[in-house]
Formats: sequence, structure tokens, C-alpha cells
Amino acid sequence: MLYVGYPKLNQEERLATLRAVDLSKIKFSAEKAWAIAGSHNEPEIVRLNMHNDRPTYHFLQGDSWLSIWADTGQRLAVDNDLIRGSIREFSPHVGIQSSHLITRDQWSISSGLNAHRPLHKIVLKDDKGTELYVSSHTGEVVLDTQLNERTWNWLGSVIHWIYFTPLRVERELWRQVIMWTSGAAFVLTALGMWLGIQRIRIKRRYSNNRVSPYRGWARWHHFSGLIAGIFCITWLFSGWLSVKPFDWISSRKMSEQETLAWTGGKISLGEMKLPSQLAMKEIKEIEWAKFDGKVRLLAYTADSKYLLDISNGAAVATFDQTVLAHRAQAMQPGVTQISAEWLNDGDMYYRSNPEHKISKVLKVEFADNERTTYYLAPETGQVVSSHNNDSRLYRWLFNALHCMDFPPLRNDEVSRQAIIIALSLGGILVSVAGVVLGWRRLRH
Repeated sequence: MLYVGYPKLNQEERLATLRAVDLSKIKFSAEKAWAIAGSHNEPEIVRLNMHNDRPTYHFLQGDSWLSIWADTGQRLAVDNDLIRGSIREFSPHVGIQSSHLITRDQWSISSGLNAHRPLHKIVLKDDKGTELYVSSHTGEVVLDTQLNERTWNWLGSVIHWIYFTPLRVERELWRQVIMWTSGAAFVLTALGMWLGIQRIRIKRRYSNNRVSPYRGWARWHHFSGLIAGIFCITWLFSGWLSVKPFDWISSRKMSEQETLAWTGGKISLGEMKLPSQLAMKEIKEIEWAKFDGKVRLLAYTADSKYLLDISNGAAVATFDQTVLAHRAQAMQPGVTQISAEWLNDGDMYYRSNPEHKISKVLKVEFADNERTTYYLAPETGQVVSSHNNDSRLYRWLFNALHCMDFPPLRNDEVSRQAIIIALSLGGILVSVAGVVLGWRRLRH
């Protein structure tokens, strides 16, 4: 799990396969394309990119995507020709071995793919065992997996998260299983620690000056349990917290009121204009963003993103501290602003997203009961993270206890991984010794 993550198609990988947006080919505005589609309610998200060398609008409304060609205004139909074109763009010079339509499988369980279902699962003719998943709504590749990933994840994430498809499909049932199994394991481990401590004698030792009464596997279990058991308890407890038991504590999400106060209102389709040209080359995808009541283009390249003027396509100047702090105040009206400081490499509660290469942020803190804090990106005018007392506590109880993400390991990945591996070996020793002892007792 440290070295082979669960299969997903991240933003950087997806953008790298797209062609640069060609504004000269666009004949329909987003507003007109949406009207032709016959939909009445405005979409929640609108993206513009090139698909099979044609400009395409992708609209998200409710729980489904709808795509429309920006050059003809016609609705995009995901047929065999379109799928083959998508595969060629994503994996040039690789043939298709098989293709079939699925709702979900072991690797496409994520709820983030729900708006794209059903999915076309494409098996490629390559030596990596590559399988691609194509959206039946947008025709885009939304997930890629390779044999190496799938194999290691059966031994890692699937077992660790009890991520078996029939169970994971029932999200609430899966959550309850994780919550109660980890809770029971926590109690059992705590009982084992308590018994282990009781059996230790420092002053009145056992025969032969031993501090433990046990021998053989029982001795290994006793001592390794006293050491590694501490971390087994913290791992089980923090893992239990990861499924938000009883809605106790969790990470913070911004409210709709905060979002509207920051942006200055929702973006209407009529405001989604395009300039005649873009000052920057290699723009792979465009969205529309609103900040302080003004609409701009949020333009993505393969490895970064920029804010562009909607009238001429030029890059927008970086927002200064005064502007960002003023808009942050609008999210907390009447609350005293304690501080506003620049962070070049985040802090313990915010770390830059490597997919977007945003490093410098303005941290603005308020004196409300929750000690609300916002992290603001000067390049894009976005709130990249926010925290309150609950989310900060969750950060320490989960990230620190479960992932060993605490000083001084936070910026020393090699040491962090070495400690996790050493503690995992200790956990294996405790478990194996316990199984051996249990098997011996059952056998007799």
C-alpha cells in the first residue's frame, strides 16, 4: 500500500493525454449547446476539452454527465468508433483485445465514477496487462489499471479495506463492517495489552530471573505484543475513525453559504464566454471560475493550472494578500480575523496538491468558536483547504496515528516508510504468534 496505490486515473495523467484546446473550431457557446440539448436546469459543472480532435463540452447535472460537440451542437454518442478514438488518444499504437459494458467491477468501485456508469471496459494488447474504463456518457477514459497494480492491490488495499466488490457496493453496509470489526479488534487488542502488562514482573521476577512467565511462541507473543501492540491499538483506533463513526469528527467541508460568499455568486451559463484566442499554449482543459463576483477561465495544462481573463485570454495577475483576506472575511462576517500569513510549503494541516503544483498559499485564521482557518491559492483565487477544531483533531488522530504523518517524519518520507515497515513486521510477529498459540490450544 505504501508503494502501489489503488488504481485510479489522476488529473495529471488524464490531462497529459488530451490535445490542446483549439478555440477556432468552436461554433457554439456553452449556453447555446446546453439549450440545444433540451435541458432546463443549469449544470453544476462545465468542462471544455478536445475529444477525437473536436472541441467538446462536458456538463454535469445531478448524477450524470452529458457531452455535446462544440463544433456542431450535437449530443455526443459513445459508439465503437468514438471509443476506439479515445483509446488511440490515451494509448497510441496499442490494439484492443476485448471490450464489454459493465456497471462496476473490483477496480471501478469508486463512487467518483458513478456519474459515468455504465462503463466500457477495454482490455489492451500490451505486455502490461492494461485495462481501460471508458465513460458511456462522455467517451473519456476515466480509469486505467495494469496487471502489476491489480496483483499487488489484492494483497494490499483490498484486504486492508475489506474492499470486496459485493460488500463495497453496499456503501453503508461496508462502512458498518469496517467500523464494528475495527472497533472489536481495538477492544481485543487493548485487553491483550492489559493482560500482558499484568504478567510482567520487574521486582518479584519469575524463576531464572525472567520478567515474563512464558516460553517459546508465548514469550514472543508477550514481548512483541507489549511493544507492537501499542501501535496496533493506535492503528485500529485511527482506522476506526476513518469511517466517521457516529458522525463524531471528520474533515471539514465548506458550506454553500461560504462558497457563495467567496465566489460572489453562482456562474450562469450566460457568463461562460470564451475569448477569440488564448495567450497560453498547451491548454488542455477549460472550466469557468468565479471569484469576487467576476468570471474567469480556469485553464489546465498537463502539469499546472492558471486563471485567464475571459475577454482576451491573457493570464490574470496573482491575487495579493489584501484581496484574498478581504474575500475570506466575507465568509466569516462579523468575526475577527486573527491572522493572515503566507505559507510556501503548507503547514501541519495543509499540504500542496502535487497534481496542481500549488505551493504558496495564504493562511487566514478567524476567532470564531471553531477557530476556522482557510488556505487560499493566489494564482487561482481558490479555497484549497479549510479547517476547524474538529478537522484539526481528526488530522492528528488519523493522519498522525494511522499514517505516521507527524514531525519530524512529515518531510522525511524514507524514515516514515522505514518506521511503518518496522512496525508492520512487529504486527505480523504478534499476529503469527497469536495464531500459533491459538492453533495449539484448539488442537488439544
